[in-house]
Amino acid sequence: MYKSRATRAPLRHGMTLIELLVVVSIAVMLLAIAIPVMRPALKDRKLREASRQINTFIVNAKARAAESGRPHGIWIVRNNDNTDLVDSSYQIFIAESPIPFAGETLNATCSLGDADSDGFVDAVEFFDSYDLVKSGDSIQIDYKGPKYLLNVTQPGATKRATLTAPSGYTLPRMRATAKAPFQVFRQPIRSSIAPLELPAGTCIDLQWSGIGFDGQEMASANAGTNDIVVTFTPTGAVDRIYGFTTQLPGTIHLLVGRVDQVSNLQTDTTKLNIVDPTASWVSIGHLTGSVTTAENYADGTAANVRNARTIAQQKQTMGGR
Repeated sequence: MYKSRATRAPLRHGMTLIELLVVVSIAVMLLAIAIPVMRPALKDRKLREASRQINTFIVNAKARAAESGRPHGIWIVRNNDNTDLVDSSYQIFIAESPIPFAGETLNATCSLGDADSDGFVDAVEFFDSYDLVKSGDSIQIDYKGPKYLLNVTQPGATKRATLTAPSGYTLPRMRATAKAPFQVFRQPIRSSIAPLELPAGTCIDLQWSGIGFDGQEMASANAGTNDIVVTFTPTGAVDRIYGFTTQLPGTIHLLVGRVDQVSNLQTDTTKLNIVDPTASWVSIGHLTGSVTTAENYADGTAANVRNARTIAQQKQTMGGR
């Protein structure tokens, strides 16, 4: 039966194999041109994301301190698996302080000591609670005043520990041999909460991280293989910093950069994170705990750490972002 043109099935037009190959070839060429252009932008985006994640993680730790009523903070894990990357970190845990204790018995006390008879208490002697005390813990005598660092130098029957005053304070001036109630604040531990893993290829460059305008206390040359732990009080201020002995008051600066630009791995000094303008500083105010992020001011030399941190600290003063 004859069908009119109007009732015939429409013809389907397709692409020949040659036309398809031409389209694919053009797409491959465009992609090859675009990848080198996009790669730096992707790397920069990873750095920005790493800084944002660290900033948020610190704020989360401060919130936990406020909620629990005891210090919480961040535990920066040093990369000790590779000697070339010992000054880098790309994993951060929440650090939490165990509940402080005031002795194993009701109304427990410690005995105060003055080794050199200068009027300042420089040691305490515990009784039943001695086995719970470790070097690095801190003690508050009579539930008031500053927290003094404990150093258990004479283990055994004496149950004695020496005291170190925190920066800006002196040792307590009390009558030696007196007994006083106490509260021991134990060192933080890693929380069971999943840690922060920074984006691939990014890290905290500990070589250039530290306190104040030019301190490099977190570098392995000063802190060895220790992890860096920063804890916050329930009010948000910095409580303590663990990992190195020198604790000068000042803003804490963390340099966020690329793994392949860490000092021990990168031999070209013009390609270090400290001279990379795409690196950034995450800064923590020691008095308020405020957290800001600032671009790295790079003048082309590794000696610019003071200038870079000065600009980062200005954002602390202005409130940052």
